[in-house]
Amino acid sequence: EKFHPERIISLAPHITELLYESGAGKQLAGVVEYSDYPAAARTKPRVGSYTNINIESLVALKPDLVIAYKPGNPPAQIQQIELLGIPVLFSDPQTIPEIINSIRDLGQITGHLSEADQHADELQSRYMRLKTVYQSKKQISLFIQIWHKPLTTVDNRHLIGKTAKLCGARNIFPKLVSEFSQVSPEAVIAGNPQAILTMSSHGDSPSPVLNPAWKSVRAIRNKQLISVDGDLLYRASGRILEGAETLCQQLKSVRQFYK
Repeated sequence: EKFHPERIISLAPHITELLYESGAGKQLAGVVEYSDYPAAARTKPRVGSYTNINIESLVALKPDLVIAYKPGNPPAQIQQIELLGIPVLFSDPQTIPEIINSIRDLGQITGHLSEADQHADELQSRYMRLKTVYQSKKQISLFIQIWHKPLTTVDNRHLIGKTAKLCGARNIFPKLVSEFSQVSPEAVIAGNPQAILTMSSHGDSPSPVLNPAWKSVRAIRNKQLISVDGDLLYRASGRILEGAETLCQQLKSVRQFYK
């Protein structure tokens, strides 16, 4: 009989989501702050935040597996967990296919292979459908505004950039110094995008403020401003497909406008 972990701790919100999606929600013994989806995740014990793990709380939960997020969790804290003899696995899917594979892998590790595969298959077919429908469409030039103060965007290496590309958008900043970068309002004017994407969040904050200097930009002149719930696009979980479908749909109406 293969050993399946009974008490898993997730050290990032996307990992929490992936575990539920792979059928292992009941084995989740603890999570970090902002693990707010699905609703059941909110009832799980907290072990600090993903940038500052509370090791004492973590150890007290007697985990037999910790799933960590290399870019976000402090390396010294991860090392400390490993030195305590607790097995650590890393999760950092960078693309939609990698997210889908993560669900399959976690299903296998946690003993929910058929459930995880079924969910992954469904996500895979939704992904293929978007690819088929939107890859050949006329590209829409797009500025992705992650935040307004300071003005922040992502390039095509970032999951949001890749998702926009899947929907037939041409990011006006395809490659920046880092995948997550500050840009100047002037650079956006020079890029003159046909549409601007902003992130909304569940009643938390309205769409980010746009720069008043952008009057000449096509997206502003033509009122082609689109918005998607940030959680659906930021998090490397199966919900990215919901985000992608919404974004593709919105870009479709932009495309129709420019016809």
